[in-house]
Amino acid sequence: MEEVDETVLNYAEIKAIACGDERIMERCNLEVEVNRLQTLKSSYLNQKYELQDRIVKYYPHAIQKQEQRIDHLEKDIQQRNQFPVSEEFSGMKIQGRMIMDKAEAGKQLLETGRSIMSAKPVRIGEYRGFDLYCSFDSFMVEYKLSLSATENHTITLGNDKFGNITRLNNALSNMDKELEEAKIELQTLKRQFEIAKEEVDKPFEQEESLQQKEKRLHQLTMELRLDSKENDVVDIEEQEEPEKEPKKEMCR
Repeated sequence: MEEVDETVLNYAEIKAIACGDERIMERCNLEVEVNRLQTLKSSYLNQKYELQDRIVKYYPHAIQKQEQRIDHLEKDIQQRNQFPVSEEFSGMKIQGRMIMDKAEAGKQLLETGRSIMSAKPVRIGEYRGFDLYCSFDSFMVEYKLSLSATENHTITLGNDKFGNITRLNNALSNMDKELEEAKIELQTLKRQFEIAKEEVDKPFEQEESLQQKEKRLHQLTMELRLDSKENDVVDIEEQEEPEKEPKKEMCR
């Protein structure tokens, strides 16, 4: 049915152009404009659906996760502060044995860490109030050390026995910076959440213009179709019956 209607409309357009009908140019311009506005509305709706999804799922989960991370970092900082770094090495427990000599602790840490071939972290000791875990990353081909309380603070195991202890201390010191960054990220998420809730309620700015143009386009389309049908009737009537020749009387 649509193909028939389109054929009728094309016929009407051809006759309208031949007759200099301005409606056909108006209709062509409207089609272009309506298509443009419909594309903009489609993009608007896609963004609206994406915002709705983020409002319902992403932002609440991300905010909750960030608040939990802040809480964990604050607890870990309190734990770290109970065992501050001093000039005198405070000791490290490796495989259940407390080692007070820094060089020996570094050596045992290196040897024990390199003996772990599991991708899943294995507890190997304690340091400054934190559980000490080690794992092997087969993809990167390197060992990972993690200090764990409520959060995991991970470093790469190096080759220097003193350097690894320094890295562990630096990981614990960096928690203050991580906490500040986490708080900034939380505020950013909350601000984005509020903006998203405001944006999702905004209507399509050109909705009224789109409806008016669609209405006018429909009106022009119907007029051109009616004109086509009327012209078809006239053409048929003109061609309906040819003139009949008078009958000749037959001679007797």
